[in-house]
Amino acid sequence: MTFDDELRDALRPSDPGPRFAERVLARLEPVAAVVPVEPAVVPAPVREHPRRPFRWVPLGLAASVTVATAAGVVFLEAQRRAEGERARHQVIVALRLTSGELNEIGRRLDTRATPTETVPGDPGRSEERVP
Repeated sequence: MTFDDELRDALRPSDPGPRFAERVLARLEPVAAVVPVEPAVVPAPVREHPRRPFRWVPLGLAASVTVATAAGVVFLEAQRRAEGERARHQVIVALRLTSGELNEIGRRLDTRATPTETVPGDPGRSEERVP
């Protein structure tokens, strides 16, 4: 016989016999005869958990970590934004300088250029105009 078969046999319901109810009632009669006496002093209710003096400490630590993390994120975001603004300002200054230099070069090229005329009959050829 295997373990499973033995377990099934052990857990199978069995008939307690014809006088089971009488035996149970016979055992209950002496207990029923005892009269309960009420105590003079009512005991204080029993607490499920003893009072912990530092029960708010973990909550305070968790709140502190949360606030510190949030402050760090805000600080880093502000730094990133300020760095972006500095980079934007530098790009604008560089573009203004470049624009000024290109305008100056354009003016110099305009003053050096001499007017030219196209040669009649040859659209790709030009000649300098002599004043």
